[in-house]
Amino acid sequence: KSMIAQIMRRNKGVVTRYAIWNEPDSDFFLPPKALSPKKQDRDVELTKRIIREKYVPMCQAAQEAAREIDPNIQILTIGSHREFFSGEGWTEWCFEAGIAKYTDGLVIHTYPSPYQGGGTLEAQWIEYLNRLLPLMKKHKLDVPVWV
Repeated sequence: KSMIAQIMRRNKGVVTRYAIWNEPDSDFFLPPKALSPKKQDRDVELTKRIIREKYVPMCQAAQEAAREIDPNIQILTIGSHREFFSGEGWTEWCFEAGIAKYTDGLVIHTYPSPYQGGGTLEAQWIEYLNRLLPLMKKHKLDVPVWV
């Protein structure tokens, strides 16, 4: 919490939104067993534990620091990039772990591509949003989505 608080104090009035961890569902944050290319080999419970024990507390600490320093600072979370391609569960697992309490907005990284299948780029966007919006509603989260 002290590191993010120091950054927020230094940038107070200049930076009003902080995205907590760029693409936390990447191999820079998760161990290989959690990211196996074969879905059946992935350790889903390990991934959920990392979300509960590492990612959500990081977001909570950032939000607490923001509220102390400047109530106008917004904390943006999720920042997923794999979700767009696979729908593998990162976003839902974050919601299940309680991240909605610590977010003022969601960041999504979408990489629509004609090589990913699923039709046109627009169709891929719509398909992704059709997965995301019901999750937000289910967890009573009414916040902006940053792309």
